[in-house]
Amino acid sequence: MPKASGNPNNAGCAHEVIEFCHSDVSISSYRCKSPCGAELQCGHTCKRKCFECNRGGTIGHGSCQQQCGRNYSTCTHVCTSLCHGTNPCPPCQAVCKVRCNHSKCTRKCWEPCVPCAEERCPSSCPHSVCTMPCAAPCNHVPCSLRCEKYLPCGHRCPSVCGEDCPSISLCQTCSTENIQNHPVDFILGQKYKDLNLGKYPCIFPRCGHFLTMESMDAQMDIGKYYELDDEGKPKAIKDSAQPFRMEDIKACVLCRGLLRDISRYGRPVRQGLLDESTKKLILYLNREYMPLAQNTARNIQLLQD
Repeated sequence: MPKASGNPNNAGCAHEVIEFCHSDVSISSYRCKSPCGAELQCGHTCKRKCFECNRGGTIGHGSCQQQCGRNYSTCTHVCTSLCHGTNPCPPCQAVCKVRCNHSKCTRKCWEPCVPCAEERCPSSCPHSVCTMPCAAPCNHVPCSLRCEKYLPCGHRCPSVCGEDCPSISLCQTCSTENIQNHPVDFILGQKYKDLNLGKYPCIFPRCGHFLTMESMDAQMDIGKYYELDDEGKPKAIKDSAQPFRMEDIKACVLCRGLLRDISRYGRPVRQGLLDESTKKLILYLNREYMPLAQNTARNIQLLQD
């Protein structure tokens, strides 16, 4: 029969273990196989077995063998390298996620992106049209009306004018109960099925966590880029656009999913993409320059000797 003990004295830990009756957890040769659980200096929890860290009262966790897991500041990926403590993360090796209606970046994420060369931005609707090149921040005031198109099911599109219509599975009438109960407003806690789409159309990102236009506008901090009317909707472009911002591009607050392909946010997103590419370029040049500078200094020293 098994027994439990919370006092494995000679093992030097306080784990509760379940063993067979003939096992003596108090002897010095007993090896506790519970996860260590100690908090390491890097912030991770030690996942080694207790006896591997606790050897006769001497505690030693060794180097952390877990994935780093920290968020990169220049993309939405997390560092997948072996834990490196407080040292800077190595360059992100994932495939770049930057894309537009015309093309998709095929480089590694840490490499600077090549801006889209198309002359016309695809952001447009019957009420508002952007006339800038695709890679530039949009120069039009985004439309805040509900989309006038109809889904294949026959019901009117629940999205905003100028955006791609969502699939039938996201139709307010035809969707499943789970979709209809989806919260679409963080402040009021409204559910999708209770929403008046004529007044509060929704924004549907690729990640699936859709929100009302007002909630998504607040999340994207659209007031930094547009003058807003009494209802909080953009009415004019602000002139005080900063050429370079250190802020990260906004992402879904629930899953860090990309919000870069939503036409309504073409101005803040493309400004962010240009800033992000600038940051990547600075890091790239720094990594390329430092070895050259060090080698040059060593070669000069050798010539002088």
